[in-house]
Amino acid sequence: MKYNRNTIIAILIILIGVNSTLVAQNSQKIIGKIVNANTGFVIELATVYSSSTSQGTVSNNEGIFEYNSNLAHATDSLVISCIGYESIKLSLNTFLNSKDNVFRLVPVVYMLDPVVIKPFPKAEEIIEKAKKNLDKNYCQHPFLADCYFTEFIKEDGKYVRAMELALQQYNKGSFPNPMFPIPMQQIKIIEKRKSANNTVLKNSPLNRCFSLNYLLITSNLRNYFISKNYSYTFDSITKLNNQTVYVITGLSETEKVTYYISENDYKVVQLTFFWNPVLPKYRMGDNYFTISQTSGKLIFKEIGTILYPFYTSNILEIYYFKNKSDTSIWHKQNVASELLYSNIITENAKEIDKNERVQILAYPNIYNLDIPYNEDYWQRNNYIFESMDKKQIFNSINGQNN
Repeated sequence: MKYNRNTIIAILIILIGVNSTLVAQNSQKIIGKIVNANTGFVIELATVYSSSTSQGTVSNNEGIFEYNSNLAHATDSLVISCIGYESIKLSLNTFLNSKDNVFRLVPVVYMLDPVVIKPFPKAEEIIEKAKKNLDKNYCQHPFLADCYFTEFIKEDGKYVRAMELALQQYNKGSFPNPMFPIPMQQIKIIEKRKSANNTVLKNSPLNRCFSLNYLLITSNLRNYFISKNYSYTFDSITKLNNQTVYVITGLSETEKVTYYISENDYKVVQLTFFWNPVLPKYRMGDNYFTISQTSGKLIFKEIGTILYPFYTSNILEIYYFKNKSDTSIWHKQNVASELLYSNIITENAKEIDKNERVQILAYPNIYNLDIPYNEDYWQRNNYIFESMDKKQIFNSINGQNN
Protein backbone atom coordinates (compact mmCIF):
# COMPACT_ATOMS: atom_id res chain seq x y z
CA MET A 1 0.00 0.00 0.00
CA LYS A 2 1.37 3.42 -0.98
CA TYR A 3 0.85 6.61 0.97
CA ASN A 4 1.14 10.08 -0.45
CA ARG A 5 3.22 12.79 1.21
CA ASN A 6 0.27 14.47 2.95
CA THR A 7 -0.93 11.20 4.45
CA ILE A 8 2.53 10.45 5.90
CA ILE A 9 2.74 13.93 7.43
CA ALA A 10 -0.74 13.49 8.97
CA ILE A 11 0.25 10.13 10.50
CA LEU A 12 3.44 11.62 11.96
CA ILE A 13 1.48 14.50 13.51
CA ILE A 14 -0.94 12.04 15.11
CA LEU A 15 1.92 9.92 16.49
CA ILE A 16 3.69 12.98 17.88
CA GLY A 17 0.46 14.12 19.52
CA VAL A 18 -0.13 10.70 21.10
CA ASN A 19 3.45 10.55 22.33
CA SER A 20 3.20 14.06 23.80
CA THR A 21 0.00 13.07 25.57
CA LEU A 22 1.66 9.99 27.06
CA VAL A 23 4.63 12.02 28.24
CA ALA A 24 2.33 14.56 29.82
CA GLN A 25 0.39 11.79 31.56
CA ASN A 26 3.61 10.21 32.82
CA SER A 27 4.89 13.43 34.33
CA GLN A 28 1.89 14.59 36.35
CA LYS A 29 2.63 16.35 39.61
CA ILE A 30 0.81 15.15 42.69
CA ILE A 31 0.11 17.95 45.14
CA GLY A 32 -1.49 16.89 48.40
CA LYS A 33 -1.97 17.83 52.02
CA ILE A 34 -1.30 15.56 55.01
CA VAL A 35 -3.35 16.06 58.16
CA ASN A 36 -4.05 14.42 61.50
CA ALA A 37 -7.13 12.22 61.01
CA ASN A 38 -8.45 13.05 64.48
CA THR A 39 -7.80 16.79 64.76
CA GLY A 40 -7.43 17.94 61.16
CA PHE A 41 -4.16 19.68 62.07
CA VAL A 42 -1.48 19.65 59.37
CA ILE A 43 1.47 17.25 59.67
CA GLU A 44 4.86 18.60 58.65
CA LEU A 45 7.91 16.49 57.76
CA ALA A 46 5.78 13.49 56.77
CA THR A 47 7.63 11.50 54.12
CA VAL A 48 6.05 10.57 50.78
CA TYR A 49 8.03 8.09 48.72
CA SER A 50 7.80 5.31 46.17
CA SER A 51 7.68 1.83 47.67
CA SER A 52 10.01 0.48 44.97
CA THR A 53 12.56 3.30 44.64
CA SER A 54 14.44 5.64 46.95
CA GLN A 55 12.82 8.78 45.59
CA GLY A 56 10.43 10.86 47.61
CA THR A 57 9.74 14.16 49.31
CA VAL A 58 8.52 15.62 52.61
CA SER A 59 5.56 17.77 53.56
CA ASN A 60 6.27 21.40 54.42
CA ASN A 61 5.13 23.39 57.46
CA GLU A 62 1.68 23.66 55.91
CA GLY A 63 1.42 19.87 55.55
CA ILE A 64 1.67 20.18 51.76
CA PHE A 65 3.82 18.01 49.52
CA GLU A 66 4.53 17.86 45.80
CA TYR A 67 5.61 14.67 44.04
CA ASN A 68 6.42 14.01 40.39
CA SER A 69 4.50 10.92 39.29
CA ASN A 70 7.20 10.04 36.74
CA LEU A 71 9.51 9.21 39.67
CA ALA A 72 7.45 6.08 40.31
CA HIS A 73 6.47 3.12 38.15
CA ALA A 74 2.94 3.05 36.75
CA THR A 75 2.06 0.07 38.97
CA ASP A 76 3.88 1.44 41.99
CA SER A 77 2.51 2.48 45.36
CA LEU A 78 3.35 5.57 47.36
CA VAL A 79 3.87 5.45 51.11
CA ILE A 80 3.04 8.30 53.51
CA SER A 81 4.67 7.93 56.91
CA CYS A 82 5.46 10.02 59.93
CA ILE A 83 6.59 9.13 63.42
CA GLY A 84 3.60 8.90 65.73
CA TYR A 85 1.16 7.92 62.97
CA GLU A 86 0.07 4.79 61.17
CA SER A 87 1.61 4.74 57.68
CA ILE A 88 -0.62 4.47 54.63
CA LYS A 89 0.24 2.84 51.31
CA LEU A 90 -1.80 3.73 48.24
CA SER A 91 -1.46 2.98 44.55
CA LEU A 92 -0.13 5.72 42.30
CA ASN A 93 -3.50 5.80 40.53
CA THR A 94 -5.24 6.52 43.83
CA PHE A 95 -3.03 9.57 44.31
CA LEU A 96 -3.58 10.76 40.75
CA ASN A 97 -7.35 10.32 40.97
CA SER A 98 -7.83 11.68 44.50
CA LYS A 99 -10.53 14.36 44.54
CA ASP A 100 -9.59 16.44 47.58
CA ASN A 101 -5.89 15.43 47.77
CA VAL A 102 -6.07 15.45 51.56
CA PHE A 103 -4.47 12.39 53.14
CA ARG A 104 -5.27 11.63 56.76
CA LEU A 105 -2.86 9.81 59.08
CA VAL A 106 -4.17 8.17 62.24
CA PRO A 107 -2.05 8.99 65.32
CA VAL A 108 -0.73 6.03 67.30
CA VAL A 109 1.24 6.99 70.41
CA TYR A 110 1.53 4.97 73.60
CA MET A 111 2.61 7.03 76.60
CA LEU A 112 4.24 4.96 79.32
CA ASP A 113 4.10 5.74 83.01
CA PRO A 114 6.97 4.69 85.32
CA VAL A 115 5.27 1.43 86.31
CA VAL A 116 4.92 0.28 82.68
CA ILE A 117 8.44 1.35 81.74
CA LYS A 118 10.11 -1.07 84.17
CA PRO A 119 9.96 -4.21 81.98
CA PHE A 120 11.53 -2.35 79.07
CA PRO A 121 15.26 -1.73 78.61
CA LYS A 122 16.64 1.36 80.27
CA ALA A 123 17.20 4.43 78.10
CA GLU A 124 20.97 4.11 78.46
CA GLU A 125 20.86 0.49 77.29
CA ILE A 126 18.89 1.39 74.15
CA ILE A 127 21.31 4.22 73.33
CA GLU A 128 24.31 1.90 73.75
CA LYS A 129 22.77 -0.73 71.47
CA ALA A 130 22.03 1.91 68.84
CA LYS A 131 25.62 3.13 69.07
CA LYS A 132 27.03 -0.40 68.65
CA ASN A 133 24.81 -1.03 65.62
CA LEU A 134 25.83 2.09 63.72
CA ASP A 135 28.20 0.35 61.33
CA LYS A 136 25.76 -2.51 60.74
CA ASN A 137 22.61 -0.43 60.17
CA TYR A 138 23.97 2.48 58.14
CA CYS A 139 25.62 2.65 54.74
CA GLN A 140 29.32 1.82 54.83
CA HIS A 141 29.85 1.94 51.05
CA PRO A 142 30.18 4.86 48.63
CA PHE A 143 26.93 6.40 47.46
CA LEU A 144 25.88 9.34 45.32
CA ALA A 145 22.80 11.36 46.26
CA ASP A 146 20.74 13.89 44.34
CA CYS A 147 19.81 16.62 46.81
CA TYR A 148 17.83 19.84 47.05
CA PHE A 149 19.07 22.54 49.36
CA THR A 150 17.25 25.69 50.47
CA GLU A 151 18.61 28.55 52.54
CA PHE A 152 16.92 31.68 53.86
CA ILE A 153 18.82 34.35 55.77
CA LYS A 154 17.46 37.05 58.06
CA GLU A 155 19.59 39.92 59.27
CA ASP A 156 18.28 42.04 62.13
CA GLY A 157 14.83 40.52 61.62
CA LYS A 158 14.52 41.12 57.86
CA TYR A 159 14.96 38.61 55.05
CA VAL A 160 17.99 39.60 53.01
CA ARG A 161 18.78 36.53 50.96
CA ALA A 162 17.17 33.32 49.74
CA MET A 163 18.51 30.50 47.64
CA GLU A 164 17.70 27.01 46.36
CA LEU A 165 20.24 24.56 44.94
CA ALA A 166 20.01 21.26 43.11
CA LEU A 167 23.21 19.40 43.90
CA GLN A 168 24.89 16.04 44.02
CA GLN A 169 26.61 14.79 47.14
CA TYR A 170 29.14 11.98 46.90
CA ASN A 171 29.99 10.14 50.09
CA LYS A 172 33.02 7.86 50.07
CA GLY A 173 31.37 5.51 52.52
CA SER A 174 31.43 4.80 56.23
CA PHE A 175 28.32 6.83 56.97
CA PRO A 176 28.45 8.35 59.43
CA ASN A 177 32.18 8.97 59.20
CA PRO A 178 33.69 8.88 62.70
CA MET A 179 36.50 11.40 62.24
CA PHE A 180 36.26 13.70 59.21
CA PRO A 181 32.70 14.13 57.96
CA ILE A 182 33.31 17.04 55.58
CA PRO A 183 36.39 15.97 53.56
CA MET A 184 34.76 12.61 52.83
CA GLN A 185 31.85 14.32 51.07
CA GLN A 186 32.07 15.96 47.67
CA ILE A 187 29.52 18.45 46.40
CA LYS A 188 28.62 19.37 42.84
CA ILE A 189 26.07 22.12 42.29
CA ILE A 190 23.86 21.35 39.28
CA GLU A 191 21.42 24.25 39.25
CA LYS A 192 20.63 27.20 41.48
CA ARG A 193 18.23 30.05 41.87
CA LYS A 194 18.64 32.87 44.32
CA SER A 195 17.31 36.23 45.36
CA ALA A 196 19.22 39.48 45.16
CA ASN A 197 22.04 39.66 47.69
CA ASN A 198 21.14 42.59 49.91
CA THR A 199 23.11 41.57 52.97
CA VAL A 200 24.84 44.23 55.05
CA LEU A 201 27.54 41.66 55.84
CA LYS A 202 28.30 40.92 52.19
CA ASN A 203 32.05 41.19 52.78
CA SER A 204 32.08 38.76 55.69
CA PRO A 205 33.69 35.35 55.01
CA LEU A 206 30.95 33.87 57.17
CA ASN A 207 28.42 34.63 54.42
CA ARG A 208 29.83 31.84 52.31
CA CYS A 209 27.66 28.76 52.45
CA PHE A 210 28.16 28.49 56.19
CA SER A 211 24.95 26.58 56.76
CA LEU A 212 25.56 24.11 53.92
CA ASN A 213 28.82 23.20 55.62
CA TYR A 214 27.04 22.87 58.91
CA LEU A 215 24.28 20.69 57.44
CA LEU A 216 26.87 18.26 56.19
CA ILE A 217 28.33 18.11 59.68
CA THR A 218 24.95 17.48 61.25
CA SER A 219 24.40 14.55 58.91
CA ASN A 220 27.12 12.75 60.87
CA LEU A 221 25.05 10.72 63.31
CA ARG A 222 28.04 9.47 65.25
CA ASN A 223 28.62 13.00 66.56
CA TYR A 224 25.43 12.66 68.58
CA PHE A 225 26.67 9.59 70.40
CA ILE A 226 29.88 11.17 71.68
CA SER A 227 29.90 11.22 75.46
CA LYS A 228 28.56 14.63 76.50
CA ASN A 229 27.34 13.83 80.00
CA TYR A 230 23.79 13.35 78.75
CA SER A 231 21.08 12.32 81.16
CA TYR A 232 18.68 10.09 79.23
CA THR A 233 14.91 9.91 79.66
CA PHE A 234 12.67 7.23 78.20
CA ASP A 235 9.82 9.42 76.92
CA SER A 236 7.40 7.13 75.10
CA ILE A 237 6.86 4.40 72.54
CA THR A 238 5.36 5.18 69.15
CA LYS A 239 4.77 3.48 65.80
CA LEU A 240 6.42 4.02 62.40
CA ASN A 241 5.66 1.75 59.43
CA ASN A 242 4.11 -0.72 61.89
CA GLN A 243 7.29 -1.08 63.91
CA THR A 244 7.80 -0.01 67.49
CA VAL A 245 10.00 3.06 68.00
CA TYR A 246 11.48 4.20 71.30
CA VAL A 247 11.54 7.94 71.95
CA ILE A 248 14.48 8.94 74.17
CA THR A 249 15.68 12.40 75.15
CA GLY A 250 19.28 13.18 76.04
CA LEU A 251 19.99 16.34 78.04
CA SER A 252 23.24 18.09 78.91
CA GLU A 253 24.00 21.60 80.15
CA THR A 254 23.76 23.05 76.65
CA GLU A 255 22.14 20.40 74.43
CA LYS A 256 18.89 18.52 73.98
CA VAL A 257 18.73 15.58 71.57
CA THR A 258 15.67 13.42 70.99
CA TYR A 259 16.29 10.00 69.44
CA TYR A 260 13.70 7.84 67.69
CA ILE A 261 15.15 4.30 67.78
CA SER A 262 13.52 1.20 66.27
CA GLU A 263 12.89 -1.61 68.73
CA ASN A 264 14.04 -4.62 66.72
CA ASP A 265 17.43 -3.55 65.34
CA TYR A 266 18.09 -0.34 67.29
CA LYS A 267 18.33 1.95 64.28
CA VAL A 268 18.06 5.70 64.78
CA VAL A 269 15.32 6.54 62.28
CA GLN A 270 15.05 10.21 63.28
CA LEU A 271 16.51 12.71 65.70
CA THR A 272 15.92 16.31 66.65
CA PHE A 273 18.47 18.51 68.35
CA PHE A 274 18.74 21.85 70.08
CA TRP A 275 22.11 23.30 70.97
CA ASN A 276 22.50 26.41 73.08
CA PRO A 277 26.28 26.57 73.47
CA VAL A 278 28.44 28.77 75.60
CA LEU A 279 31.05 29.67 73.01
CA PRO A 280 33.88 32.19 72.95
CA LYS A 281 33.86 34.98 70.39
CA TYR A 282 35.67 34.08 67.21
CA ARG A 283 37.47 36.59 65.06
CA MET A 284 36.22 36.99 61.50
CA GLY A 285 38.02 39.76 59.64
CA ASP A 286 37.80 42.94 61.70
CA ASN A 287 34.84 41.72 63.76
CA TYR A 288 33.87 38.91 66.12
CA PHE A 289 30.98 36.47 66.08
CA THR A 290 29.53 33.67 68.16
CA ILE A 291 26.88 31.07 67.42
CA SER A 292 24.14 31.61 69.96
CA GLN A 293 22.07 28.52 69.26
CA THR A 294 21.21 25.95 66.62
CA SER A 295 18.43 23.44 66.17
CA GLY A 296 17.41 20.94 63.55
CA LYS A 297 16.20 17.51 62.46
CA LEU A 298 17.75 14.48 60.79
CA ILE A 299 15.55 11.82 59.18
CA PHE A 300 16.69 8.49 57.71
CA LYS A 301 14.97 6.19 55.23
CA GLU A 302 15.51 2.48 54.83
CA ILE A 303 16.49 1.15 51.42
CA GLY A 304 16.69 -2.61 51.58
CA THR A 305 18.00 -3.19 55.08
CA ILE A 306 20.29 -0.15 55.18
CA LEU A 307 19.48 3.36 56.41
CA TYR A 308 20.44 6.41 54.35
CA PRO A 309 20.02 10.12 55.12
CA PHE A 310 16.75 11.43 53.72
CA TYR A 311 16.14 14.89 55.13
CA THR A 312 17.93 17.31 57.41
CA SER A 313 17.14 20.84 58.52
CA ASN A 314 19.14 23.37 60.49
CA ILE A 315 18.53 26.78 62.06
CA LEU A 316 21.48 28.91 63.17
CA GLU A 317 21.43 32.08 65.23
CA ILE A 318 24.64 34.09 64.93
CA TYR A 319 25.61 37.23 66.88
CA TYR A 320 28.19 39.76 65.67
CA PHE A 321 30.28 42.09 67.84
CA LYS A 322 32.49 45.11 67.09
CA ASN A 323 35.30 43.79 69.24
CA LYS A 324 36.02 40.96 71.63
CA SER A 325 35.15 42.93 74.76
CA ASP A 326 31.69 43.94 73.49
CA THR A 327 28.73 42.81 75.57
CA SER A 328 26.09 44.20 73.24
CA ILE A 329 25.16 42.67 69.88
CA TRP A 330 25.48 45.02 66.92
CA HIS A 331 24.15 42.54 64.39
CA LYS A 332 22.07 39.34 64.47
CA GLN A 333 21.79 36.80 61.68
CA ASN A 334 19.40 33.83 61.38
CA VAL A 335 20.10 31.11 58.83
CA ALA A 336 17.44 28.48 58.06
CA SER A 337 18.42 25.59 55.79
CA GLU A 338 16.97 22.32 54.52
CA LEU A 339 18.58 19.46 52.61
CA LEU A 340 16.41 16.78 50.99
CA TYR A 341 17.99 13.64 49.53
CA SER A 342 15.70 12.72 46.65
CA ASN A 343 17.64 9.85 45.08
CA ILE A 344 20.38 7.54 46.35
CA ILE A 345 22.67 5.72 43.90
CA THR A 346 24.65 2.90 45.49
CA GLU A 347 25.73 0.74 42.55
CA ASN A 348 28.61 2.04 40.44
CA ALA A 349 28.58 5.33 42.33
CA LYS A 350 31.39 7.45 40.89
CA GLU A 351 33.29 10.29 42.47
CA ILE A 352 32.49 13.79 41.34
CA ASP A 353 35.12 15.06 38.92
CA LYS A 354 37.69 17.13 40.77
CA ASN A 355 37.12 20.17 38.53
CA GLU A 356 33.39 20.13 39.29
CA ARG A 357 33.57 19.84 43.06
CA VAL A 358 32.72 22.63 45.44
CA GLN A 359 35.67 22.83 47.81
CA ILE A 360 33.72 22.80 51.03
CA LEU A 361 36.61 23.38 53.40
CA ALA A 362 37.50 26.60 51.56
CA TYR A 363 34.02 28.05 52.26
CA PRO A 364 33.11 28.74 48.63
CA ASN A 365 30.80 31.63 47.95
CA ILE A 366 28.08 29.63 46.26
CA TYR A 367 25.98 32.77 45.85
CA ASN A 368 28.37 33.95 43.15
CA LEU A 369 28.76 30.69 41.24
CA ASP A 370 28.24 31.26 37.54
CA ILE A 371 25.51 28.69 36.95
CA PRO A 372 22.67 29.61 34.57
CA TYR A 373 19.13 29.28 35.83
CA ASN A 374 17.26 26.69 33.78
CA GLU A 375 13.47 26.92 34.23
CA ASP A 376 12.86 23.61 32.43
CA TYR A 377 15.23 21.82 34.79
CA TRP A 378 13.36 23.00 37.86
CA GLN A 379 10.01 22.12 36.33
CA ARG A 380 11.24 18.55 35.88
CA ASN A 381 13.16 18.08 39.10
CA ASN A 382 12.18 20.53 41.80
CA TYR A 383 9.47 18.78 43.74
CA ILE A 384 10.03 20.43 47.07
CA PHE A 385 6.75 22.26 47.39
CA GLU A 386 7.07 25.95 46.60
CA SER A 387 5.03 27.40 49.48
CA MET A 388 3.69 30.92 49.47
CA ASP A 389 6.10 31.75 52.27
CA LYS A 390 9.08 31.06 50.04
CA LYS A 391 7.63 33.04 47.15
CA GLN A 392 6.89 36.00 49.40
CA ILE A 393 10.42 35.88 50.77
CA PHE A 394 11.97 35.89 47.30
CA ASN A 395 9.67 38.68 46.12
CA SER A 396 10.23 40.85 49.18
CA ILE A 397 14.00 40.54 48.93
CA ASN A 398 14.05 41.31 45.23
CA GLY A 399 11.75 44.26 45.87
CA GLN A 400 14.28 45.81 48.23
CA ASN A 401 16.72 46.31 45.37
CA ASN A 402 14.22 47.64 42.84
